[in-house]
Amino acid sequence: MLRQVFEFHRSMVQNLNSGLLTIDLAGEIIFANKVAARLLGLEVSDLLGKKVVDLFNKSEDGEAFLRECTRRGQRIDEWEAQLFHPQYRQITVGIDAAYMEDTRNSFQGIVLLLRNLTEVMEMRNQVKRMEQLALLGEMAAGLAHEVRNPLAGIKATAQLLEEDDELDAMKRETLKRLIREVDKANHRVSEFLKFARPNRAKADFHQVREIVENTLHFLDAKMQWQKITATTAVPETLAPVFVDKTQIEQVLLNLFINAMDAMPNGGQLHISAKPRAIRAGKRANRHGVVAQQQQSFIEISVRDSGEGIAKENLGQIFRPFFTTKITGVGLGLAICSRLVEENRGKIDVLSHIGKGTTIILALPAFAAG
Repeated sequence: MLRQVFEFHRSMVQNLNSGLLTIDLAGEIIFANKVAARLLGLEVSDLLGKKVVDLFNKSEDGEAFLRECTRRGQRIDEWEAQLFHPQYRQITVGIDAAYMEDTRNSFQGIVLLLRNLTEVMEMRNQVKRMEQLALLGEMAAGLAHEVRNPLAGIKATAQLLEEDDELDAMKRETLKRLIREVDKANHRVSEFLKFARPNRAKADFHQVREIVENTLHFLDAKMQWQKITATTAVPETLAPVFVDKTQIEQVLLNLFINAMDAMPNGGQLHISAKPRAIRAGKRANRHGVVAQQQQSFIEISVRDSGEGIAKENLGQIFRPFFTTKITGVGLGLAICSRLVEENRGKIDVLSHIGKGTTIILALPAFAAG
């Protein structure tokens, strides 16, 4: 009977929805269940004997947590922490902690319950971002109207003056330059509007290979002139993606041009695609059990052999008006990100200085069966 009770408790601990760790007063992990190991991207054997402080992305955060949870009788609810993960670099985790004593008040251990909050944080950030973009869209429409009207007046006046036959060459050139600058300002207003208020996606099923080939075709001559070799690995057998074809072609065109700009002296541009399943959130089934959903995507990778992106800039490249180029206003990748979101996709970047850049798009696909 005792053995059955022991096995029951052992099974219960291993099958909890939360990760469970037990640490001693020095912060050394003395027990870990499989869920905790899976959450942290490690094996149970890797966790045993490890200092809990070493799980934190910043050691000072880990030390602050350890000081709190090792206080006698202490209970901690939902301590939010950034923990290191070998695959995802970091994950956001909620930690509950309890200082455990037996009936004789002897210390037994500190029990930690870990829950992955990464998806919750992503959803929270996405809602905040959508609220900001909605406000930005309203402001952009009004701003565009206020700016474009005087620009139209300036251009019309300049064109009228340009028609004067008695105008000397210097003044004529000045007017032409003025018209070019007005056109440039109009273009930037249009780019800003495109980011702030993109057209609603008109999604349909399309073949990825066709989208990639159509977009590359526009750049054939420019690639030859820049001595850039483009290669593709996009199987015909891939499931179709459910997207607005025009918008995704615009995204890819922008990514290809960015890649070419990163290789001014020539190089390699490689485009590949493969199926991928991504966790798409949780839902309750008819038994009331929360189940993890999987959604089918096609992952398109755009890899260049250019100079790469500095680590400190990686987190900013999809932000509006961020640019490291001499020309441009920094809206290209922000528009790409916005259009991918509009098509219910995801976009990410991998890059190292001197080793090139890979932009990864994940687009929703039709899953047969």
